[in-house]
Formats: sequence, structure tokens, C-alpha cells
Amino acid sequence: MPRPVINKESRIQLGQIIREYRKKRGLDQAEAARQIGVSKSSYSNWELGLARPDLETVPRVCATLRIPLHVLMQMKPEVNVDEHDRRVLKVYHALSHTAQKSVDAFLAQLYQQEKKKTSFRRTLFMEEAAAAGFGAPMDGSSPGKEVFVRDNPASRRGALIIKINGHSMEPEFADGSMVYVDPHAEMHTGDLGIFVYEGTSFFKELGVEGLVSLNPDYPIIRITDNTAFRTVGKVIGRVGDFDLLEGEELKEALAQSNA
Repeated sequence: MPRPVINKESRIQLGQIIREYRKKRGLDQAEAARQIGVSKSSYSNWELGLARPDLETVPRVCATLRIPLHVLMQMKPEVNVDEHDRRVLKVYHALSHTAQKSVDAFLAQLYQQEKKKTSFRRTLFMEEAAAAGFGAPMDGSSPGKEVFVRDNPASRRGALIIKINGHSMEPEFADGSMVYVDPHAEMHTGDLGIFVYEGTSFFKELGVEGLVSLNPDYPIIRITDNTAFRTVGKVIGRVGDFDLLEGEELKEALAQSNA
């Protein structure tokens, strides 16, 4: 198989890399050559910079001496590794082969345990309580439909999910999007919330004079002492595009919840 052109300086650097990693493994040249499957003289020439492994041998060199391919080929890594990861990898590569196998087994077990942990949450989707820019009835006749969402800071606080209809809160909240609502959070001026005004639900900002739309084309809904008004809850965030579980993930969530 033809070899790419490589100059003497690069061969010497490659030999130094091979020697460095061989010593880390605690192998002499004869044992390294045996494990790679080449003669001792061929291997010795690599470390001396007189020759280099052919392309078919490179994978065995990397596997035997545990040299990252980009290191052996003197290339920049394809991914950036931060300082913490570098420290972890340095310690890992300093371990014996037996110790590394123990670490691998422990990490595999830990990973499986993490996968079994609940990564979803139940919440209520209020189908009738769509918070609408133009107002929507909220008579409380429906208790809501239970749905499963991914576990995240917003879904932990949001006991309800409410869909938005209308354009009064655009561009921040588009028509048809959904929001997490915390019915127990305290409301302060400037907070976004779901409110019921005269039996109709609205998604608005709580203002000093009433309910304010983010879209300036909509007027303030003023609240007086004679107004039938209540707060459903504080809007704490948008429901992400992939927050709601569907398909196989939903089946798995249902199975876990019923187990």
C-alpha cells in the first residue's frame, strides 16, 4: 500500500511519540513489537525515526500503545477537550490496563443506572384554558389532560401547560405556542401570567393599571374593584419544541409510571 510522503523531522517526532506512549505502558521494545505484530527491528526503526508504521499497522499501534490517532498523526483533535476532561483523561491513561477495565465497567454500570432514573415529569395540559390574546372561555369544566414532559428547570416549576391563541404577546410568544404555568408563585408587577377576566382567560403582563400585551397594538385591559378577576398562575417559560414526550418515549414513560 502506498505511503503518504513524510519528512525526516516528522518521522523523528512520530518516533518520539511512539517511545513516550510505550514507556507509559511499561513495555520494552520487544514486547511492544510482539503485541503490535511486527519485528523488533522494524519497531526500533520507528522510534529512531528511520521508518514509520504503514497505514495498515497504524490502528494496531494506536490500540496497543493507547495513542490517540490525532496524536500519532500529529493533527489537531476534531473536538475540543476542556481542562477538566484533560485531567480526567490524563489520570485514566496513567492507570494500568486492568484498572482501566475496572473504570470502564464502573462507568457502564453508572450510565445504565442514570438511564433508569426518571427523566420526565407529569403535568397537566389545560385544553380548555387556552390563554388567548383575544380571550378564551375558562369555565373550569375540564380538569385538564395529563401529559409527560422532559425534566428541566421550567417543567419542575410548571404544574400546568397552557396553549396560547392570538397575537397579543408576539413576537416573544407566537400564536399556538405553549407555556409552563406555576399556579402557586407570587405575582408582581411586570410578571407574565394567565389571568381570568370576566370569565375569559388572558395571557398578559401584570401592569400597574391592568393587563398589558407585549404587542403594542392591543389595549390595556383595565381592572377595577368591580371586575371579576383572578390569577391562574405565573408564566415561567415556554414549552420547548421537544419537551412533550411522543411515540416510543411516551410509551416508555407510561410504562415506567405504571410500574
